[in-house]
Amino acid sequence: MKTTYVISILVLTLCTMVSAQSQENARLPYSTLFRMISLDLKEAEGVTRQEIRLTIKSKLPGVKQTDVRLYIDARSGRIPVPLNPDGTFSLPISKDLLKEDPDIEANQPRGTMVLTGTIALTGTLEGGETGDRQRYNCLFSVAEAARARLAKTDFGNFPISNAFSRMVHVVQLIPGKDTSTASVVIESTKGHQTVSRDKDGTFRIRRDTQLAEENPWVLMPVNHHWNIMSELQEQAEPSVGGDVKPVPLP
Repeated sequence: MKTTYVISILVLTLCTMVSAQSQENARLPYSTLFRMISLDLKEAEGVTRQEIRLTIKSKLPGVKQTDVRLYIDARSGRIPVPLNPDGTFSLPISKDLLKEDPDIEANQPRGTMVLTGTIALTGTLEGGETGDRQRYNCLFSVAEAARARLAKTDFGNFPISNAFSRMVHVVQLIPGKDTSTASVVIESTKGHQTVSRDKDGTFRIRRDTQLAEENPWVLMPVNHHWNIMSELQEQAEPSVGGDVKPVPLP
């Protein structure tokens, strides 16, 4: 049986846009973001579609999103990069700009901007399913494959390795029907673990190395028509809910 999933992978979050010592404003090479938006993860197993999103915001509480301006400092003149109200933006694609590799500059001081890149992947999850049970590692397999491809990608001066060293993998199980009676149980040989429901009605599982080695069955009654959302998060982010509570084996 095939299960549709959506994966949101946090590529990395920069606490600051890099800047030359002589520059006052936050700056980042055009080629760095070009590499990011040129990523193609559709070759990863099970992936059928991808969407890449860039977001930039100030980490200073007194700076509104409408105060932020972004532009490409090209030799021919500044090229404005429009920002949406939520801080997302699209980067103009140009081979000439890539060859020139100008800086992308914000009108904010260096060290105050947070740049986030996300990749949303859509596809199918299959293999390992039998009735109401799904193997533990299958829940994490697609994002792990995408993560492996990202780890081999050259982002120039972008500190992608630092971001990966801080990442944890969390899967969110979303019941599409009968949400009030939905339940998730990890059937480990060391004791079945009941995943508690979050306030939003979903169930979150943070990847555990020991469980990954055991690869137990995860009970997910199919009558609830589950959707699966998986993401790689930096460990510095607040912990995702979904406490896992051990219960005795029957």
